[in-house]
Amino acid sequence: MSKLHPANNSSRRRFLGHNFGIVYRFEVVRMLKKPSFWISILAFPALMALIFGISFIASKSTIDNAEEELQNNQLVVTITDDSGLVDEQTLSQMGVSSTDDKQTAIDQVKSGKIDAYFYYPSDLVNGKIEVYGKNISLFENSKYSALATSILTNSAQSETDPNLAAILSDQLRSDSHFYETNGDEANLIGDMIIPAVFLVLFYLIICIFSSQMLTATVEEKENRITEMLLTTISSRTLITGKIFAFITLVLLQALIIIGLVLGGYVIAAKFIDLPSIDLSIITIDPVRIAIAVALFVVSILMYSGIMVAIGAATPTAKEANSFMSVPILLMFAPLYIFSTVISEPDAPVVVALMFFPLTAPVLLMVLNALGTLSIANAVIGLGIMVITTIVIFIIAARLFQTGAIEYHKRIRLFDKKPAQKA
Repeated sequence: MSKLHPANNSSRRRFLGHNFGIVYRFEVVRMLKKPSFWISILAFPALMALIFGISFIASKSTIDNAEEELQNNQLVVTITDDSGLVDEQTLSQMGVSSTDDKQTAIDQVKSGKIDAYFYYPSDLVNGKIEVYGKNISLFENSKYSALATSILTNSAQSETDPNLAAILSDQLRSDSHFYETNGDEANLIGDMIIPAVFLVLFYLIICIFSSQMLTATVEEKENRITEMLLTTISSRTLITGKIFAFITLVLLQALIIIGLVLGGYVIAAKFIDLPSIDLSIITIDPVRIAIAVALFVVSILMYSGIMVAIGAATPTAKEANSFMSVPILLMFAPLYIFSTVISEPDAPVVVALMFFPLTAPVLLMVLNALGTLSIANAVIGLGIMVITTIVIFIIAARLFQTGAIEYHKRIRLFDKKPAQKA
């Protein structure tokens, strides 16, 4: 057989690139047209906002409603203060009366003459605040305890020195400075933020969106779509296009979710008191950020290849998800030795997991965020991951091609390759 002319090689590369672009665009556009794609994006931040909103409104409205009822004389409350801490001015402002006859006050609650009675013991540390109230409902009854605490808190704040009140309410702030051996100021938290973001984003993508790739791969086998595509496109080009399209879509989903969460935080901060975020502490370390980006990209490619390989080798999405639990568990393995990772980053178990392909992504990103990952270990770890990713892509392409024909049963890696049409 004669050797291919260089011009033919160039044409073949253009043809493969053209096919890759077709697969990539087809997968991206097809997913963007699905309502389920956008629903999955909006569901997560919407659920977070709903849970946060309900919990915040419920906790705030309990005390606000009780105090409003007191001010409008809709709630009649009497207290007995043996602690001596309740301020008379606070009682007057809140419309609360006091009495020395505990039993009479309790009887008045029972007869419905007053709504609630609170007894503050002389020893608040060892004793308990006794709350007696008119039964309303399971959830509404909680306002009595909240109001009893509010009376004592307001009294303490009005009588206590502001500095002491800050200590007791844990509102103290500190400004810390730490220095390296060369005299430069260290910023451990600021250095960690950007590399840690890539670690969190990796977990978010794999844990939330991994089943999408498995399901899509299995569904295409069941619908015989893959079998038709393989008549015109090589399995390696097809699998590569699918993986890169999946990564694009997942990153788009993650960025939209993060944008919605941050936008919701900014909007909510205008109406409620939320902890502020000081962006000035973030530092830019080009080397650590470059390592974080490289680890993130290679890790996503490797795990995406694993997902496609599993989806191609299994006949149903349910079985594919059960097999996916193994690499997912290995991905979380470094967290089980997190204390060792922090205290002894050179320990044998840490080094072993650092260079094992399925545990390397998370462990290398954690070490990079902590600032204990050397350049040499980063290069070796990335090299192992790149080689593993290439091998996984080759295996995934083989399984994908075989699975397109034998879609009704589980595929073995060394099954005889099906004959292709001329």
